Amino acid sequence: MDSESLWRFVEISKYRMAKHYLPKLQISIASLNREQLWSKESEHSNSIGGIVHHLLEHVERSKARILDPDIQFHSGIERYFPNEELEPSILISKVEAAFTAWEQAVYDADDECLDMFGLYHLIEHFSYHLGQIVDRAQRLNGTLFQFVQNGLNEKNLLQLVDQGMGLAPPDIQAEAPLNKRRTLVYLYKEGDSVISTGISFQDFLDGVGAIPNLLVLNPFEEVAGAQYHSSLGLYYLAGEEMKQIDPCMFGDFVWIDVEDLDDLDKLSDREKAELLYLGHYLKPMNSPYSSTLRNRYAYTSHDDDWYSRVYMKNTADYLGVIQQLFESHIYSLAQVLMPLTIAEALLHYANNGVAFDFERLKLTADGFEIPLYTELSFQLTDGMDHLINHFDRIAESSVQRMLCKKNQTWEII
Repeated sequence: MDSESLWRFVEISKYRMAKHYLPKLQISIASLNREQLWSKESEHSNSIGGIVHHLLEHVERSKARILDPDIQFHSGIERYFPNEELEPSILISKVEAAFTAWEQAVYDADDECLDMFGLYHLIEHFSYHLGQIVDRAQRLNGTLFQFVQNGLNEKNLLQLVDQGMGLAPPDIQAEAPLNKRRTLVYLYKEGDSVISTGISFQDFLDGVGAIPNLLVLNPFEEVAGAQYHSSLGLYYLAGEEMKQIDPCMFGDFVWIDVEDLDDLDKLSDREKAELLYLGHYLKPMNSPYSSTLRNRYAYTSHDDDWYSRVYMKNTADYLGVIQQLFESHIYSLAQVLMPLTIAEALLHYANNGVAFDFERLKLTADGFEIPLYTELSFQLTDGMDHLINHFDRIAESSVQRMLCKKNQTWEII
């Protein structure tokens, strides 16, 4: 790894700990009274306070290793969950002091001497137990913290990191106006997946019909209105709850559908690892489909309709998404649902890339026309911002057609 990448990794780690995990931990502890903080759900479980001390010991050891890479510890912390019966305010003070000392140690250290493996382990270990603490604190209080909605989300964290490093986010520098991102639609079909810009999570849900349950694969990210599955460390939603999600709050938003929630308890370690891989890298390790969960889809996206890739057991399911897209954009003009044959033609064009721009829609005496661009000279590796910002030039080299509705008839000419 080059020095710039290492520097960025260290900075991201610092900000994730200090600006993302610390506030969540402070809020969780502050929401509890002393009895709740040290109570145990069962004889063999640990109290929230004990878990906090377990985490603080890991932070302390991480700091010690940064200051002295040769330091040796004679015992592990696997069973270190002490109950000190402290008041919540006192425990919060200990947390803040530990974080301040750790952050100072990272700041003073030479980046090249930092143990990147140890730093990554600290982040993962902390996020796992933080999920436990947040979930239990919410259940004890009967409330939701709604961290994502209140600004503690991936998108804002990225902005903090870039601001702290004196960098302007590349996607913000080049990003097209929001209205353009909403009106330009691009589809590319690759195997059993469709890659798109301009199609939102809500468009997809409305297009494919009922999905019984949805398992969010963004690791350790709180989801409003969702239930937390402790053994997976992930959130899941059922029924109408999934329609309340704002995918833009996540940055990356990854999920699969689940036929029966009881099957979540039947996953093997291998299957759990593959789900976490998909959630982290936005691509499957092997297959995007789980034989245990019987999912039909694996949905990966960034900033909702800016970029998405959906794996489908039956790509014909996407025809309803295309129909829904046009219904939501131009229903008042169309009045008649797009025929399945037209949706099939558009999905066929997607084999070589197809785009249409609702901003260029033209009204006619008996309907409307929308320019259709096929076989675009655009590479996905160029990025969706490049497509959006330079679409006029890209469209010039395409095969241009017209999607029309005349009276009650749809056609492509």
